[in-house]
Amino acid sequence: LNMSYDEPVMVKVKIYSPKAEDKKTSKKPDYAFLHDSFGSTFRYSETDKADPDYDIFWVKCSPYGITNWALQFSDRVEILEPQDVRDRVVEKIKNLNKKYEIR
Repeated sequence: LNMSYDEPVMVKVKIYSPKAEDKKTSKKPDYAFLHDSFGSTFRYSETDKADPDYDIFWVKCSPYGITNWALQFSDRVEILEPQDVRDRVVEKIKNLNKKYEIR
């Protein structure tokens, strides 16, 4: 992803995908951004049992690349694991908060 050179790892990602009233059918599946980023290599795992408006996927990606990707699509995605990749996202958010803190 975006010419990152660190070793790719399997990453579990939660993607916003609002469901119809039956809580099974997606109202409007929008996974084009997944395909644009990962081609056909991402894999659907399951619908989130705690919140059916989210689906869970696995992708193999550079930790550096997916950290920046998660911030780019922060309104639609959440990194679930591995924890070290999730921690990288948290650290970047903390740094951005400091940089853009309202004074």
